[in-house]
Amino acid sequence: MAKIGKLFFVLIIIINSVLASDSLTVYGRIIDTSGVGIADAKIITEDGVISFSDENGNYMINISKDYVPIDHQDIVVNTISDYSVKIYNLLGQKIFDEKYQHSDFSQFAWNGLNKSGEMVSSGIYFSVLEVNNQIIARNKITVVGQEVLNKWPFMNASIQQIKIPNLLKSSDYNYDTKLSLEGENFTNISELTIKIEFNGNNDNAAEAEDIVLNTYEIDYIYDIDQNRYKVVKIGNQWWMAENLKVTHYRNGDPIPNGTDGEEWSNLTTGAYCYYDNSDSLGQIYGALYNWYAVDYECYIAPEGWHVPKDEEWEELAQFISDDNGGYHRYDTGRWKSVGIHLKSTSGWVINGNGTDDYGFAGFSSGCCPPSGIYNYLGGCAYFWSAMEVNSDRARYRYLHCSHNRFNLYDHYKEWGVSVRCVKDSE
Repeated sequence: MAKIGKLFFVLIIIINSVLASDSLTVYGRIIDTSGVGIADAKIITEDGVISFSDENGNYMINISKDYVPIDHQDIVVNTISDYSVKIYNLLGQKIFDEKYQHSDFSQFAWNGLNKSGEMVSSGIYFSVLEVNNQIIARNKITVVGQEVLNKWPFMNASIQQIKIPNLLKSSDYNYDTKLSLEGENFTNISELTIKIEFNGNNDNAAEAEDIVLNTYEIDYIYDIDQNRYKVVKIGNQWWMAENLKVTHYRNGDPIPNGTDGEEWSNLTTGAYCYYDNSDSLGQIYGALYNWYAVDYECYIAPEGWHVPKDEEWEELAQFISDDNGGYHRYDTGRWKSVGIHLKSTSGWVINGNGTDDYGFAGFSSGCCPPSGIYNYLGGCAYFWSAMEVNSDRARYRYLHCSHNRFNLYDHYKEWGVSVRCVKDSE
């Protein structure tokens, strides 16, 4: 037992040396797919630190090392020990602290409550296990709503199998941290993991892997109601990156709001509605229009823009296919795998989110069938084409949560679906 105790003591001294500095300066670079630096990207770290990339895409952030999980190995510790468990949030604030006698500490589970007995908010937390006032183990815990993931960070303490930092490689270790990025010229990323390799011989600095982002040209346009829309250039076309939400035609005439199911199904003139008649959903997903509104002679699109024709939708799909090495096309208007590049990165059910590589941001906005019963929010996105099939039906394109195709079909003109506009040719 004396030999085991000596090993335990020596390792703790090394741990204290490596973790002496409580912050780390991380240097990294944000680039596009061609290797060009992306300037003025706003970087928000887990610690709340905000920074901006310079004109060459370089950034520098300072992050806390104290509560970052690191690699572990198993080792037997001294049996005559007092234990304590502390839990910290990302700001380094201690939210839980309990002490235990060795005889009482067989395992530890955390129910997500703070020192006041209140449930903590969703986020990342770090647990620290101390034995005789020396840190010997750390662990990351994620809280989502009322659910605590990895709520058993320390187990089997009764047989002294405790995890301690692995210090066998010249005190080097790796860890990941989460960044949020905001910027005008790249795909919106809500959370991104950067991998940092830290050398224990340098307590103050570390290099992060390059962050590679898809970039695209953007601009903004306004409709007659002064709604502002983000627009993106994809190939040689400019597309709206948001669904149309205008309630007046280009000449100022109002577009009737059809909210009653029976009224909606009998319309043969232009109308719009919001999903579930919800103004808040309308602001997020845009309006749903029947095809009569699309075909109205006073135009629904902003000045200089129009509802796309079939061939313009095909040009978009063809460009994305070619840009990704070529995708199979089942027949005219039905493309394999193009859809994943057009779908938004959030909001789709059944793990149906896309990669939004070109900024199109295809929201899963659902539809309003002739019955007036709203369907498929989170599951489908439908976009009218300017193409009329016959007196009853018109063309549309759609994206779906269960696959990544981009398909062409037709519907009754009474259906209420989304509208995207494309810029007039110059």
